[in-house]
Amino acid sequence: MLKEGLAFPLAGDDALKRILFVGGLVLFSPLVVPAILWAGYMDRVMRAGVNRETVPPQFDDWRGLFDEGLRFFVFLFAVNAVVIGAHVAAVLSVLL
Repeated sequence: MLKEGLAFPLAGDDALKRILFVGGLVLFSPLVVPAILWAGYMDRVMRAGVNRETVPPQFDDWRGLFDEGLRFFVFLFAVNAVVIGAHVAAVLSVLL
């Protein structure tokens, strides 16, 4: 399983192009749009892993990539808000 996971990014015909592009998205991820695109691509990569695909997803549908990334960000925000709220409530219950 580890071997397949390490070989996954290098699978396919345009592996170097894909790696450089994802690296650029990560490099510029402090900006909003690249961060959303990167989150959308990571969502697609996780889905590909769950479906046991052997080739990483392509960058073909930019609008879909942006939409998936935005949904992913909203999901992460909601999950983190619940976790942070629980921590704040725990700290306040100890302090008060």
